[in-house]
Amino acid sequence: SNIDEAIQIRVGGIKKPILILGYTPPRSMDLIEKYDVTQTVFSYDYGKMLAQAAEDLGKKIKVHIKIDTGMNRLGFSVQNEEEKALSTEKIKELYKGKNLEFEGIFTHFAVADEPEKPFTKIQFERFTEFVSLLEKEGIKFRYRHAANSAAILNFPEMKLDMVRPGLILYGITTNRPDTVGLKPVMELKTTVSFVHDFRKGDSVSYGQTYIAPKDMKIATLPIGYADGLFRSLSKSLKVLINGKEAPIIGRICMDQCMVDVSGLDVKTEDEVTVFGEGKSVYELSDAIDTIPYEIICDIGKRVPRVYLK
Repeated sequence: SNIDEAIQIRVGGIKKPILILGYTPPRSMDLIEKYDVTQTVFSYDYGKMLAQAAEDLGKKIKVHIKIDTGMNRLGFSVQNEEEKALSTEKIKELYKGKNLEFEGIFTHFAVADEPEKPFTKIQFERFTEFVSLLEKEGIKFRYRHAANSAAILNFPEMKLDMVRPGLILYGITTNRPDTVGLKPVMELKTTVSFVHDFRKGDSVSYGQTYIAPKDMKIATLPIGYADGLFRSLSKSLKVLINGKEAPIIGRICMDQCMVDVSGLDVKTEDEVTVFGEGKSVYELSDAIDTIPYEIICDIGKRVPRVYLK
């Protein structure tokens, strides 16, 4: 999504082409060139700024042209005949320059995860028609792409020259129920840091929002909202400890949270699954009316990553 991520990937040893889908400040064109990154051009003015920055460097940079077919976020809009004509002229002018290498062209779908809606097909038709129009003007592209994870699953006929999988790389489907049989490859785990008895009438965590209705046993976990465990999950989240569910009690803190382990055989250093095997990330996202993307993206940098082959 940005130059910092692109550099991190390149320095990490990835040698394949890297495309930045969003905005990069023109002043960072030296980094685009240095790390051999491809940049999205989503407007005429932005394209001119990139071209000038590249010219100042004496370099030529690879770009993909972003077409707005209805998402209304970024891109040359082609949602009616007037817009198509205007976008054609602006793209033609950018194409004439010497410092932008037109490599690809793409659009982004708004509702591909809702295949019953006709809008994805409308967007795709707008896109392919406009690409054909540009080709008639002599502007050719090596790569045409539109399909995100949802479109890969629901509209395979729209794959074109390349696709842009996101969520499905984690083995998480965009479709409910899962009709593909993807296997999640990401888990969020922690350990029990402390176990102690909890008397009837005692409160736990900030605000005294939870008062023990009886004598209980609670476990403290070293994970909180600074790690990506949303505070709004305080009243609904259940974690897995030794294969048994344990509900959060009290408010989730910045660095810790507490769970009810009454009747469970739990001790310090026991493994805890927040989501993963036996615990779908959808349980978390559904509980706070959001999507799995947000849960995954908000896992903090201080959470250790363990990669398995």
